Amino acid sequence: MQIGHAASSATPLAAATLGVLTFNVAGNMILTAPLSAMDTIAPQNFGAGNAVGVGLTALRAVITAPAFLLPTVPLWIFAREILTALGQPPDVAALAQTNMLMLLPSLAPWLVFEVSRKFVYAQDVQWPPLPAAVIGLATHPVWLEMTRGFGPSGPMLAPLFTFSVMAAVLVALIRWRVPRAAAAWPRAEGRAALFGDRKAWRHFLATSAASLFSLTEWLFWEAVCFRVGALGTIPLSAYSVGYSLEPCLFMLAIGLSTALTNAVGGHLGAGRVAAARRTTAIGVGVGIATVCGYSLFAFLAGGSLRRLFSRDAEVLAAAAEMWPSWSMFLLISGTFALLLGLAKGLGQQRQMAVFVVCVLWPVGCPLVWLATCPARVWQMLAFTYMLLSVAMGLCAACTDWHKLSATAIAHSQGSGGAASCAPAHTPTRCEGGLAAVDGAKASGATLVGLDLEDSRTPAPIPLPLPVAVAAV
Repeated sequence: MQIGHAASSATPLAAATLGVLTFNVAGNMILTAPLSAMDTIAPQNFGAGNAVGVGLTALRAVITAPAFLLPTVPLWIFAREILTALGQPPDVAALAQTNMLMLLPSLAPWLVFEVSRKFVYAQDVQWPPLPAAVIGLATHPVWLEMTRGFGPSGPMLAPLFTFSVMAAVLVALIRWRVPRAAAAWPRAEGRAALFGDRKAWRHFLATSAASLFSLTEWLFWEAVCFRVGALGTIPLSAYSVGYSLEPCLFMLAIGLSTALTNAVGGHLGAGRVAAARRTTAIGVGVGIATVCGYSLFAFLAGGSLRRLFSRDAEVLAAAAEMWPSWSMFLLISGTFALLLGLAKGLGQQRQMAVFVVCVLWPVGCPLVWLATCPARVWQMLAFTYMLLSVAMGLCAACTDWHKLSATAIAHSQGSGGAASCAPAHTPTRCEGGLAAVDGAKASGATLVGLDLEDSRTPAPIPLPLPVAVAAV
């Protein structure tokens, strides 16, 4: 928004979108693969009573993520040439590369925050990331103001400072306010065994690799941006309005999705299949209601939302034309996010990768390439993601969850020891928090130290009340 209002032409806004999108593909997408593996493995470890396995999984994510990033170095060095060769305007491509390089340092604190967040979520502790995010985001306008003098790419430095604050606050909260969660971090003897557990490493790396293939969905969005960019600067700027706003609302669905991942994964790790199914029904029901609510709000408030990003009459007119199609996509993408969370909880990254490769790319790319304006692009995206969501839903419904639970328990036994590794003290109820349906999980205390016979008795699952606030 700051770039769009401060610019005297549409070029900086177009370059900001292109740069951020390329940064997401060359940076965030790569680091997210091991984080996605952690989403699946850590809650299952905790559900099986192996709390130290959560900490070992976090360490594997921290080690694997930078290693995955190394092969992308040429993309950062030759981004301008690559973007220009793919049909982007040279001035937009040059500024987009500058934006990418300015964003690059923010990956380090972002990784620390994400690993720490998933570390506590997997242990049924939801509240620490919320104050950390609030404090960090409260400082963001300050960083934006301080970096304004660095030119049109100056605001790209702000995330470095914002994520640094968020990571520092979250780590401090875990260390001094949630000692039982911090106890899951492996001590010297646990870290010494980190590289010796080859079975756990194979499982983690295989899950990470499958996640990376499914995350080529992000690369698909780069292809979409290239197509819109080839239509001209005004269409790309109008598309940028929807593309910039969509993630802000999509985060509500992602919050619910994260909760669903941890809830289902924890139940499967404990052998409670019936509880996992009930949690899924609650999470998906609450999630769809939330998605419908924010999609309707975005559609009705379109005029005000569009003016937040630009004052250019041509850009606003093109954005208004695409708004109904974009609003429909919001509804479908939110449903996709919920099913993505379920797939992670079930450990279905491989199936998700197959769907992305066999549905998203061969169907979505040709349809988007046939589109001649941003409105048509969003229509094609909505249709493609509807097909993808149907495939994911059918896969989850037709899978043997008892078999998935047995697999999760077997993998959890090898990472960091057995249930005896769990902390001595665990609270008897959920502690409230950031991701909505996490409150619907049975207490982590009932998951620690149970054998398979005990785990066959489902625990009660309270329906979360502060859903909207928790999801944000």
